[in-house]
Amino acid sequence: MRTIAGIFIAIGLSQPADASTTVIYSGDNPAMAAARVAATTKMDATTLKPVTLPDVTEFQPPVLYGAGATQTCDGPPSTMKALRGAVERAESGVAYMEYEAASANLRLGLTVLNCLGEPIHPETGSRLFFLSGILLHASGDTEAAEEAYKKAHLYMPGLIWDDYFPPDSKDLFDATAEKLETTAQVTLSIVPPPPEGALWVNGTSVAAPAGTFNLKTGQHLVQVVGAKTTTIAVTLQTQEASAEEEASAEEEASAEEEASAEEEASAEEEASAEEEASAEEED
Repeated sequence: MRTIAGIFIAIGLSQPADASTTVIYSGDNPAMAAARVAATTKMDATTLKPVTLPDVTEFQPPVLYGAGATQTCDGPPSTMKALRGAVERAESGVAYMEYEAASANLRLGLTVLNCLGEPIHPETGSRLFFLSGILLHASGDTEAAEEAYKKAHLYMPGLIWDDYFPPDSKDLFDATAEKLETTAQVTLSIVPPPPEGALWVNGTSVAAPAGTFNLKTGQHLVQVVGAKTTTIAVTLQTQEASAEEEASAEEEASAEEEASAEEEASAEEEASAEEEASAEEED
């Protein structure tokens, strides 16, 4: 099954303080663009402010149109050196069963991942989530461990279990890989389209004519590489899965409201009974 999603760069144009009118143009001659608009609209060319689309989108956060979510960096840019360091320390912690230290370094690794200012190496990204899966399974959170293993496989298709680690969750790891083979795909469109060769997904260069390409559902690291690298963690869903989650959330909210109403009614009954008992004692 294939559904359509798209990352659109939000364009939030605010009117300049000098009350000039913004004109979006393409090309290398802003004066000519302003003159043409002025001739067509009968406006004063000196009140027009020509800007390119990248100019107005550069500092705008990404917006996902479709089922899923995006996550961007909320701190300073990071490097692969910092990510490798966090993953190596986490691996050492897992190997020596220092799980608290390992978990802290994995959390740091996830923060660094979303702030990368350079293309991620797929081996490092895969290792980050492989180690996360081991720890999550050890803590009893099988569902989260499966999701982590899925991300590890997305970074490195064909990844096999590392026999250096006990095989406690190897069956889950292998089953996740098999399930991924039949996972639904979505068509993703990035607007504006990145230049040829600039789009990377999970550490691999992706050909995307007009900014459109296919990805399996799940979380991916989408990067537009250039003089400044933009990194976005994108979680993609099918419309059907999104609708099911919304329905489930509504059912849970309804159940919580009913439980809360029952508790309130019970509390009111208890209070009323106490008042009646108190009144009888006074009589």
